[in-house]
Amino acid sequence: MATKIVDGKMVFDFVESKAQGADCKNCPLIRRRLAFPESLMNSDDQTQIMFVGEGPGRDEAQRQKVYQGPSGAILRAAITGANLEQFGVRLSNAVLCDPRAVKASDRDSKEVQKRKKELFDQAVKACSGRLRAEIAAVDPELLVVMGNEAKAAVTPKQTGGILKLSGTFSKHDGRDVMYLFHPAWLLHAQVGERHFTEFQDHVKEAALFFQAKAFKYQVRVAESPEDIDLFLAELENQERVALDAETTSLSPWQDGIERNPPATAEQRKVAKENGYELRSGLAYELGQLICVQLCGDDKETGYVLPWEHLQHRREEFSAFLKRANIGCHNAQFDMMWMMLFFGVSNFVFCTLLKSYATDESTAHSLKRLGRRYLGIEDWSAELALWTDSIDNQIDVSFDNVPRALLYKYGAIDVVTTRIIDDLIELNPNERRHYEEFLLPLSNAGVRRTVRGVMVDIKTLAENATLLRRHLNDVNARLLSDFGLENSNSPKQVIGVLEGNRSRDFGIEIPIDPTSGDKYGTGAKAADRGKGWFASLQRDGDRDAFEEIEWRLSEYSKLIETSRGLRRAIDTNLVDLQRSYSDREIEIIDGRPVSFLHPDVMLWATVTGRVNFRRPTVTNYPVHTNYSEAIRAPCKARPGYVWVHYDFKQFELRVYACLTGDKGMRDVLFTKDDRGEPADPHGIVAVEIYGNEYFALNERTNGKTRRDVKECVFGKLFRRTNGAIAKALELPLSRVDVICEVITGMFPYLQEYWDWIEEQLIKNREIVSVLQHTRRFPMLTDENWNRSFNQAVNFPIQNTASGLNLLSLLACEQAYPDSVFPFWTIHDSGDMEVLSEVWDAESEKMIYILENHPRQYFRDLDVPFSYTDDIPMLVDVHVSDHWTAA
Repeated sequence: MATKIVDGKMVFDFVESKAQGADCKNCPLIRRRLAFPESLMNSDDQTQIMFVGEGPGRDEAQRQKVYQGPSGAILRAAITGANLEQFGVRLSNAVLCDPRAVKASDRDSKEVQKRKKELFDQAVKACSGRLRAEIAAVDPELLVVMGNEAKAAVTPKQTGGILKLSGTFSKHDGRDVMYLFHPAWLLHAQVGERHFTEFQDHVKEAALFFQAKAFKYQVRVAESPEDIDLFLAELENQERVALDAETTSLSPWQDGIERNPPATAEQRKVAKENGYELRSGLAYELGQLICVQLCGDDKETGYVLPWEHLQHRREEFSAFLKRANIGCHNAQFDMMWMMLFFGVSNFVFCTLLKSYATDESTAHSLKRLGRRYLGIEDWSAELALWTDSIDNQIDVSFDNVPRALLYKYGAIDVVTTRIIDDLIELNPNERRHYEEFLLPLSNAGVRRTVRGVMVDIKTLAENATLLRRHLNDVNARLLSDFGLENSNSPKQVIGVLEGNRSRDFGIEIPIDPTSGDKYGTGAKAADRGKGWFASLQRDGDRDAFEEIEWRLSEYSKLIETSRGLRRAIDTNLVDLQRSYSDREIEIIDGRPVSFLHPDVMLWATVTGRVNFRRPTVTNYPVHTNYSEAIRAPCKARPGYVWVHYDFKQFELRVYACLTGDKGMRDVLFTKDDRGEPADPHGIVAVEIYGNEYFALNERTNGKTRRDVKECVFGKLFRRTNGAIAKALELPLSRVDVICEVITGMFPYLQEYWDWIEEQLIKNREIVSVLQHTRRFPMLTDENWNRSFNQAVNFPIQNTASGLNLLSLLACEQAYPDSVFPFWTIHDSGDMEVLSEVWDAESEKMIYILENHPRQYFRDLDVPFSYTDDIPMLVDVHVSDHWTAA
């Protein structure tokens, strides 16, 4: 750089700098100290990333080097955290000389601010030639501009502020440009921790940019059965082979139709431009493979095997699957299809479960992992034109996608899967959790999915008819008594409160100031209605209050009933009715039945529960009046029985083991008059109310025990007394009394919360006994309570769920041809068991349920393991269908 010493200061040499493009003579910073650009790299390779900020500050001017102060420390830490040095980094500024004298501040008058801005713009213009020359000399692949002044210097035509643009990319003079807010903004503005995290994430985007450029793939499509022979030969003896499948759905309510819709004008245009062959109007089969994709150790070639050719090599492909080390992204889905079509399920890896083993959050889709590890954008976006829903309700089948586009999509899927499997790193505990727990559970899920559930169609139709008739009756009452045609209208609460009766009293609810109308959402309407109702109680006519109170009570009951019926019919029975076709119906014992193939996946909640999921059957609450009508059609097939098991007070037992809470242990070991373990919630209720009051209350309505149970679990999972009171619709004073007794009975609650808080602050993660991790990378004032509550829940509920699944997995492995697990939750589950096996081996199966987790923990280095003094009590019910379970 052209410099010389003037008055003891290093400044530009005007003559030499002129040749480099700097117009220093016309720059207002002519006698200011300069800060030299710097290169950061791990090797002598060419610089690939260049950061351009605004100008040096005090620290930079003193050291004559860019990014030496607090904002520089933030930037350098982010660069190191993203490992950008491997690409070669150049740090520079729009102006190299100290611009503080011409930088406006809030303390300046408007006139001074205007003048200083003009001077700074003049400095940027004078230095622009130097900046262009530097960029040309460095020739980076990616230019990162930080701050509005840098944006104006590098891309003067780019509109929008830097805060809005931060993290986005554009092109300028043929070069990729990324926008980033300046780290100094983090120091000068009133920002929270999330903005620091956002800055770090945006810097990581630069690394993802280069990873995405390095991602390569090629598509090889089999044009004949002979091509499949060739492809399989090339993939023989590979270390690992990733597999993916594109299919139509097993469930009509997902695809919605069995014929592709007519092509739209936009689809015809895109097809013509790309040479795609349209598939509009073509019929297709449900539950059909479209193609299978494979990728081997080259991690670049996506072999596509269309079904029209693969069906002629079915035996050869099955043999290949048995020999090869096959894996996929979503094991439950792809394994199920391989089992259905080829009778093979020996997958050795699953990138979804592998990612889940590192962190139990739910962001593990292949597209997310592709973005995280490879920097590639969502490659499914191009398919949206062909798969968008009809009337926003029914998803169009993948069969509608032009084959060339679908094959390209599938090839990227499988190549990404193969690469990511090598990139996800597991520690020893995570690896064991993945290999001994999650993958075997996938196999168990596949077994039960392929087997399917037998649905009694006649019972299903009868129950659906009864529920619809009941719904019509309820809606007729809503219309006649309250003038409501739609029980789900967001105006319903206000509609009642402003009904004919309330208008007679001259009542008018004020307009919502936030939305400008009287209604808004149902929740807002309800809150305003309650507030108005409370004021009426205080100030209004007593007769009017009692009349409206009665109307509101009757209305609420009808609304609850109507909504429950709608959910039972629309969300459950309709889905069940759509889940079979006429060709699948069989006659068993004189009744028509169909075999429902559940959609199977492992489902993880934020609290760490891992469950098999069948949403259309199990999401409806068991305790409602309509659960029997929903569950009754699900029958055990001839020769089998449904077995329902329940771990008594499981979460309380897990808590007692985790904390050693003596009070909880004493409650769990109290015996009743028959020598059986007493109900712990009843014990707490007696402690609060006394034995006589509690016994009388339980005989009349049973509500006392329920309220106490809610308070016990509410305190266990750190809910506030106010939240518990609101949920139970109890006076806060009463809940305060109950919770005070509970806290006194279980003294380790506060210690448990304190321990969780310490781990959360120190490690930003909680590890369960199963060595499963729940990470909290960003803790702020805004999310602290929510994060803390999730952290308190996680060890207990994750452990309870894991123990249940371990037990069920052991039963399935002990009786692989006789026990089929279905519908598990954290403390109970259902199995379809061969009747003769249950009769002969029931005690052994119960023993497995009670004892297998202890054997699993025996080899784990964990702070506790289940011992005989805190047993896993199992209550088992058996019936020919699970209505009675």
